[in-house]
Amino acid sequence: MTINIIQTITNILDENRQLINTAVTEAYVLYPTAGKAIKNIINDRIYTSSVNIGSKGNLKNYIEIDL
Repeated sequence: MTINIIQTITNILDENRQLINTAVTEAYVLYPTAGKAIKNIINDRIYTSSVNIGSKGNLKNYIEIDL
């Protein structure tokens, strides 16, 4: 299984373009290895393509299985 991270950085600037604040959010995309699938162990749902995961803590709910 391959795990990719999608990271979004938001900069908040004032009217003079001075940085006020920065916020970073991350989402995770799981890709199964060829010939395998990804299973959500909480609801038994099986994915044969990519799966988008909202937070790192939820990664533990997914395993890779043979087809």
